Amino acid sequence: MPHRIRRGGVPLPTGLAWPWHLWHELPPGESGVGAGTTGGDRVAMLHAVILGASLAAFWLLLSGYFTSILLLSLGAVSVVVTVYLTLRMDRHDGERVALRIDLAIVRYWIWLLLEIVKSNVDVAKIILSPKMSLSPRMVRVKATQTTDVGLVIYANSITLTPGTVTVDILGDEFLVHAITQEAADGVTHGDMGDRVSALGAR
Repeated sequence: MPHRIRRGGVPLPTGLAWPWHLWHELPPGESGVGAGTTGGDRVAMLHAVILGASLAAFWLLLSGYFTSILLLSLGAVSVVVTVYLTLRMDRHDGERVALRIDLAIVRYWIWLLLEIVKSNVDVAKIILSPKMSLSPRMVRVKATQTTDVGLVIYANSITLTPGTVTVDILGDEFLVHAITQEAADGVTHGDMGDRVSALGAR
């Protein structure tokens, strides 16, 4: 599991101020970003702007409201509160996930999409079959990922694939429900875990 990032011994402030100066992962004085400089402030501001714009666009896409002043105002308030809470949470745990989209991640998305399609076809065949040959079971799956993000990606990938659901995390293992023996074998003997671990190693 990832370790907590220390702030070079600088105590975390309290209060409701926006924590711009804490939005960096290097101790003060390293790489020109630290207490007394504006590097961390610029990174924090950029992240907040990108996050706010993404949330606003997502809200508009889902709501479909573009003319109601009241609803647009409420949406704007929700975006501001969400960005603020995100920065507040970083003040306490000191961890954040960098947005990184490279070729390996795109390849994994494409591979996962194909796996979802294939699993959908398999589940549809089971449902449409007169025999309805279900054999539900719980299996334990070894998780080799070393980061929280890797574990989340792996667990969610299993759940996104029809026929299997990640039920619980038990130490370095996942408890997975599968509707058939074939689905269980696909999780326990497949290469999904190795693919996710390879993403974390980059």
